[in-house]
Amino acid sequence: MGTGAWGRATLLLSTAGLGTLAGGSAECAAQTRADSTREGLSLGAAIAEARRSPFHSGARGGGPGHGQEAGVVGTAAAYRHLSLPGEAEPGRRVSFGLTLTIAELSHLVGAYMFLSCGYGRAPAAFCFLGPLLPLPVVALPATTSGVDAGSALEASVVGWLGGAAAFMVTGYITEQISNVNFFASALVSGLVHAGITTAMVRW
Repeated sequence: MGTGAWGRATLLLSTAGLGTLAGGSAECAAQTRADSTREGLSLGAAIAEARRSPFHSGARGGGPGHGQEAGVVGTAAAYRHLSLPGEAEPGRRVSFGLTLTIAELSHLVGAYMFLSCGYGRAPAAFCFLGPLLPLPVVALPATTSGVDAGSALEASVVGWLGGAAAFMVTGYITEQISNVNFFASALVSGLVHAGITTAMVRW
């Protein structure tokens, strides 16, 4: 083969090689672009998923630690109805001493009103108002301590019934219905009334 033929053959091979290289380079570039596109899509999906997560929602509220603060506030709000350690419930704060003092005073006043009506020195309504006076009065210490008014009044009613029974028993034991024993029975009934009412609202 002559020099001219070798030159033409070399030129043809070189051209074919360049074409192959060019095609390969284009294919590689296309694959690279495809891979980049897939990576971009995967990265975009990951970012979108992260944005939908609760952590990103909390962080979106603003400022470092905002999500943590929001979580703490939410937890506190969820458990705000629970009493803190050492914090007394409303019924636990009712003072027996205060309840007893008010019960004794109201029972004595009620007894005086009843006697005044019986002796004709007061209106006839006092015969009913006197015995009923302790009912709402003895419930006051419980309501001022945070106990529901209905629950406090219910406990006072039960205590009043117990006090009435104690009043009659005390009067029967003394076997006399003089003014002194009448007021003594009123003091005993006030003690029972206060004790039952306080026990019920604390229970």
